[in-house]
Amino acid sequence: MANPNAPFGFRVERNANGDHPRVRPYTATASVAIGSGAVLNLNADGTVSVWGGTNLNRSKLIGTAATPMTTTATDRTVFVYDNPGEEFVVQCDDKSVTNINGLIGRFFTGVSMTSRNSTLNQSISALDASSGTSVNNSTTLAVFQGIRFSGEVANIATQSFVRVVVRINPTNHILGTAATGV
Repeated sequence: MANPNAPFGFRVERNANGDHPRVRPYTATASVAIGSGAVLNLNADGTVSVWGGTNLNRSKLIGTAATPMTTTATDRTVFVYDNPGEEFVVQCDDKSVTNINGLIGRFFTGVSMTSRNSTLNQSISALDASSGTSVNNSTTLAVFQGIRFSGEVANIATQSFVRVVVRINPTNHILGTAATGV
C-alpha cells in the first residue's frame, strides 16, 4: 500500500501521553482565510496571518492554526499552537527523503504554504522534501527542522508522500531563541 498524496498542512503531534498541546487565542488579520494546520506569522500590529513561505516575516513565525478561519468570519479569534518547541506532522511533497540521514537535523522549506482545501477549511501545505539542507542561514527559507519519521500506521519511509515530524527552527520562531522584534 502506498502513502496517499493527501497533504494536510502542519498537524500538531500529541505528546507521549496523548495530551493535546497548548493553544492560545490570537486575532487574525481582517479578511484573511486560515486553514487549520497553516503556518502563521505574527504581524507588527499583533494580528496573525498565513505565512506565505517568503523571506518576509520568516523570523516572526508563531506556530500553526488549531482552528480555521474564513474570510467573512466576524469573530477573528483563531487558536494557535504557539509553543516554540512544538512538533508537527507534515507530508513530504515527493520521494526525496527516504532515510533517516536525509531527515534528522536537516532544514526544509514548505510548499503551497497559503493553499487550503476550501471545503474542509484545512491547509494543504507540505514539506519540500528535496530542499533539505544542513545549513539554515539568512539566504534560505528552510525554517522547518526534521526530527523523525511519523509513527503513523502505513507510513512507508521509502515511498513518496511520507509523513515526517518537524518543528519550526527556534531561530525562526518569534518565541524561540532568535533576537527578533515584532
